[in-house]
Amino acid sequence: MIVRNKRGGALELNIRLARESDAPDIAGMIMKQHGVYYWSGGLSNVDFLRGAIKSGDLLIAVAELLNGALAGITGANRKTALEGAIELNMLIVQPKFRGFALGKHLHNFLLETGALTGCACVYTHCMTLDNASQRICAYMGHRFTGMLFNYHRFDGGAENIAGAPLPYKGSGVVSCLPVDKKNAGEIYAPLKHAAFIEDVYHNLAADFTIMGEPEPKRPAASRCSVIVREKHRYCEALIEAIGGDAEEQIKRALENCGTLPGDSFNAFINLNDPACPGLYDNMEKLGFVFSGLHPLTNAGEYMILYYAPGFSVDFEKIAVINEFSPKIAYIRGLFDLLQDSAAFRAPASSAVLN
Repeated sequence: MIVRNKRGGALELNIRLARESDAPDIAGMIMKQHGVYYWSGGLSNVDFLRGAIKSGDLLIAVAELLNGALAGITGANRKTALEGAIELNMLIVQPKFRGFALGKHLHNFLLETGALTGCACVYTHCMTLDNASQRICAYMGHRFTGMLFNYHRFDGGAENIAGAPLPYKGSGVVSCLPVDKKNAGEIYAPLKHAAFIEDVYHNLAADFTIMGEPEPKRPAASRCSVIVREKHRYCEALIEAIGGDAEEQIKRALENCGTLPGDSFNAFINLNDPACPGLYDNMEKLGFVFSGLHPLTNAGEYMILYYAPGFSVDFEKIAVINEFSPKIAYIRGLFDLLQDSAAFRAPASSAVLN
């Protein structure tokens, strides 16, 4: 195929799925762009990449020039913690080939060849050092649903994006494209955030019903998984079913990663669980702030909460496209309100990262 830029330049290439033999070139692009701490762990490791490509857990589309060199790549992770959801987890275009809309063409290839069929949704965590990937995802029909704050240690590479000071903790815009799941079901949301949540589902063209704030009797045990990524000084808790021990499980997770300088912590709470509003109220008292949704997974609809007294969020350094700005302003307002509350303590400096 031939692609063109706005200056009239032409580029002839072939877009195809990656082969195991492409692993060294892909790993080299990732290292050059992002460095060894790239969020998706083993993606800078050639052997890991070969295995993931062979198993099909990772679908990578490559833009191959006539001479066999790779001009760009995008990848989809089919093995995520969110059941039925596929993550578009990389988009890298070599600097001299930017401006040819390769990101759009690569994304189109994955969608149009059926590589992503059978999933509930496709989601992205678009980095906020710049807004290039956000523009591409919005163009492809992805819609803003929330923010994932300080989830990615970024040590940079030769092509360090936006000249970020290193090491750096990056945040991501969560955006979603529905595939097979179009009904979110009954949503037990904190009513003070109902308007935000309704707007998210309307933008996704998904059916939903906002319920009240019941106080149901909880089962004794929660269904909760906690992931700690030590290289990133990051912890993530996923609560699929809320039991009487949910608050204690969150407190224990915070003790492991979340309260020391440099730590950051995000929690995902199932909005389809009637106990969600009560748990939210208790987590807000601990210092957690509503930061949007991670919707349309087969296991449930998730509200994202960030532990604000931990690693600080510098909203001035978060770049988003205009379409997403009102939602970011809403979330930022919640952080501002928390600073005046008893739950807030001075956050760790963003410089404390080693």
